[in-house]
Amino acid sequence: GEITPKNFVGPWCPENVLPMVEKLITAMKAAGVRRYGYLGFCYGGWIGMHLSAKISGSELVCGAIPHPSISLEGFFERNPADLGAKV
Repeated sequence: GEITPKNFVGPWCPENVLPMVEKLITAMKAAGVRRYGYLGFCYGGWIGMHLSAKISGSELVCGAIPHPSISLEGFFERNPADLGAKV
């Protein structure tokens, strides 16, 4: 089917997904992980960009997105370049 903004709201919006990712990071830190990166495909890349905007560069040291999913920002009337500037 067609991809529309409704596919990325509710439980799938970054505001709801990032707390789950941050719980995982807390568990990783408790296990001794001090630096990490992400590889995000499609939707995961978009979430990774939002995570990069929140997490210190001394912890989250790299990210890769082999997909143009940052363009999902446009669904929410946000500029993808603005998100990119935060990482």
